[in-house]
Amino acid sequence: MTQSVLVTGGSGFLGAALATAYVKKGWATSVVTRPGSLLDRLDSVVNSLELVDVGEVTQWIQGHAGLDLIVHTATVYGRNGEDLAQMVEANTDFPKRLLDAAIEAGVPRFINTDTVLDASINTYARTKKNFLGYANEALSNCSMSFVNVLLQHMYGPGDDSTKFIGFLIAQCSSNVDRIDLTAGTQRRDFIYIRDVVDAYLLLSRVDVEPGVSHWPLGSGEAPMLRDLVQLVHTECHSTTSLDFGARETRAGEPPELRADIHRLNALGWWPTTPLADGIRRTVRDSLQGY
Repeated sequence: MTQSVLVTGGSGFLGAALATAYVKKGWATSVVTRPGSLLDRLDSVVNSLELVDVGEVTQWIQGHAGLDLIVHTATVYGRNGEDLAQMVEANTDFPKRLLDAAIEAGVPRFINTDTVLDASINTYARTKKNFLGYANEALSNCSMSFVNVLLQHMYGPGDDSTKFIGFLIAQCSSNVDRIDLTAGTQRRDFIYIRDVVDAYLLLSRVDVEPGVSHWPLGSGEAPMLRDLVQLVHTECHSTTSLDFGARETRAGEPPELRADIHRLNALGWWPTTPLADGIRRTVRDSLQGY
């Protein structure tokens, strides 16, 4: 029997990659859209998708008996001037409505894309963790499997230039005069998009216990940001000056973030793309105009 999935954030980097992968795996795939959503990332599969307007998604879920999975990737980082109310709506209230509808409709599995950041770091992290707190309460006596993916720094061809690696590539490939950076001694876990998609596909089909379970997702390695920046700089053959130490490290920022991926390893998943290879592919595609 064909399995069915609803993906939120389908016009975004991760959501589009997942929707495309589900279609190619033979899933009946639906994507939540907003008025004016750009679907260019879905060009290769858009004719195989059912598009669901965000204003009608809860009713849609309740009217689709037999929906196997909801994958929630939609988020607002606050990088485009969104105010508090917009971030609460996107990161807390909307997924709460989504989860309530899924519980009522008997959807057996919900994959949530969570942040590894502590709630005290910023509004983005706080609003994401508020939803997780709600899920813990809502699922205390429910048979749904709520798969909470704690996603590290994801990157790859086609990602937004507002994110750290995309920003670095854009700046270095344009040979701007200089980039002001922190000392770069923080260690961070970077994972290539293909490896992320493979992990989500695995978590879509393996047996997972009812209730909330947590699944750290990253490469399991944590290079210094300084080394990552220099790698991008080299791959871009850039003349840009890298001014390490010109900016203060953000208050409360942890010195290291690294995923403990032993749970995924036990299921047979391992990241397959070394950082140098992933950066090389991302830079190459960026320079080609993708």
